[in-house]
Amino acid sequence: MKKLVAWLLAVACIGGLAGCSSSGTRPYQDLTAQEVSSATVHLIPPDKTLPVEDIGELVALLNDVVIYSKDSSYTDYAGQAVTFTLAMTDGTQTSIKEYNPFLVIDGVGYRTEYEPCEALNNYANELLNAAESNAE
Repeated sequence: MKKLVAWLLAVACIGGLAGCSSSGTRPYQDLTAQEVSSATVHLIPPDKTLPVEDIGELVALLNDVVIYSKDSSYTDYAGQAVTFTLAMTDGTQTSIKEYNPFLVIDGVGYRTEYEPCEALNNYANELLNAAESNAE
């Protein structure tokens, strides 16, 4: 009997974890490069702002981002913050801060899936490295 209960609990836990991963949303899954007229990225550190030349690459990364529940505890973390500012063709602007394991969209923090958020950070640092290489 104990083995059956343990087995049922294990199945319930696995099912619950699977449910957690599907409860996230992809806020930018339908975003297209044609909707973005320009974008910049601001990295802190080193406190530099750069233009994003390849909007399509940035949009592809944003399409994969998954957010979960709202969470403002990102203010308690230390590390590099990468903020993408998108100017949209409809005249609006949005700010997306990558601060793994958080994504802050227009000032509202969310827990996020690690890998897509880390990909945004890597992309921003690649842009920084390329800009610094070109400046030499």
